Amino acid sequence: MSHSAVFDPRWVGRLGVVFRPRGAAGGPLAGHHASVRRGRAGEFIDRRAYSPGDDVRRIDWNVYARSDRWTVREEREDTNLRATLLLDVSASMGFSADGRVPKIRYAAGVLAALGYVLQRGRDAFGWGFFHETLLSFSPPRAGTDVLARLFNQLEDPPVGKIGRFEESFRVFNTQSAGRGAVVVVSDFLGPLEDVLAGLRMLRAARGDLSALQVLDPVELDLSFRGVRRFQDMETSDSLRGDPSFWPSPIKKRWKTDKRL
Repeated sequence: MSHSAVFDPRWVGRLGVVFRPRGAAGGPLAGHHASVRRGRAGEFIDRRAYSPGDDVRRIDWNVYARSDRWTVREEREDTNLRATLLLDVSASMGFSADGRVPKIRYAAGVLAALGYVLQRGRDAFGWGFFHETLLSFSPPRAGTDVLARLFNQLEDPPVGKIGRFEESFRVFNTQSAGRGAVVVVSDFLGPLEDVLAGLRMLRAARGDLSALQVLDPVELDLSFRGVRRFQDMETSDSLRGDPSFWPSPIKKRWKTDKRL
């Protein structure tokens, strides 16, 4: 594997070999995921009565020998997966504190690692960057050059503005046809109703959705001391206050809201 600034080969031992979707996959090629299609060479599902025109190679002769009834085996084909990785590049993703790596760089590493796992599993994958809308989109493909292209783009991801999830995912749905797994990597710090509306839209259209939240530790515990001025990186709005008197908004929001 060639060296990349966004992927350390030492991570390989910590990664799973296969990306597992929650449901059946619908890729066009042979693979190791359960398919939505039924065929002759896969996992056994059920038996049914023989009908004229059925492939005689699917007849279960053991059942016929015991019961003198013609039955055929239903088996699920194994196929590859179509996955899309969506990275939030809105301005808030550039935040970092105490000299830590900015969230966007960490998120880029997460996307690179997911791409590596998908290619290792012979799956087709693509990716996109979004903020106010979908900035760019590379449709899912399989091949040896796909991972190198992803690494190249992640080394210098675009810098966005205000994050708008519903609009970004609406545009994505118009540019990407067919169902498949979608992974969204973001800090999810936009208005909650917009975030939820966007995620519902993706889940309805794609069927298999994963959301990975990337935050700086101080965004979880607001471990600032004394009165500070806080400025929104996307809207430039600001306020002054002492965080020690505030509840943690991130913990409260994502721990109590179950509306997905």
